[in-house]
Amino acid sequence: MWAIIAHKHATVEALALAGADPTIIDLPVKGAPPVPGKNPDLGQTALDYAEAKHSRDPVLRHISKYMGEWMKQREDKSSPLEAPQMPLLPWVVHAKEFTAAHEKEQAATGAATESSPAAPHTDADDIWDENEAETVVQAEVPQQHARKVKFDLATEGEDLDELD
Repeated sequence: MWAIIAHKHATVEALALAGADPTIIDLPVKGAPPVPGKNPDLGQTALDYAEAKHSRDPVLRHISKYMGEWMKQREDKSSPLEAPQMPLLPWVVHAKEFTAAHEKEQAATGAATESSPAAPHTDADDIWDENEAETVVQAEVPQQHARKVKFDLATEGEDLDELD
């Protein structure tokens, strides 16, 4: 149950493959509002946590689908101790497909672009002006403090013990 609450989908699969029992019920929450049609003396199962009705979390939805498949497989009695493999998360599948398509596209256009080298970096691409890099920032401390402090960004690497 902790793996579901913590959104650890790989751990849920590992526990399922290790033979964990998804039908265990936790202790009821004292002072919880009554839910119509539910015994108030019983807590929630792992599937109840996975189906969190008010959650829009995609990981919980993925875990919920997996838990549903696992529970159906257990009810079939054909292989009650075996758990199915959890499919990859949908966004991981999308990322792999997108990357493969991008690499295929790069390979197709790679032969055409290998003959022309990449354009060198120009100052027009730079967002900083040359004189901005060496500006001195001065900060003044209000008069009630004893001394004024100057910060010089252009003097990197100098010993800072002088400021003590």
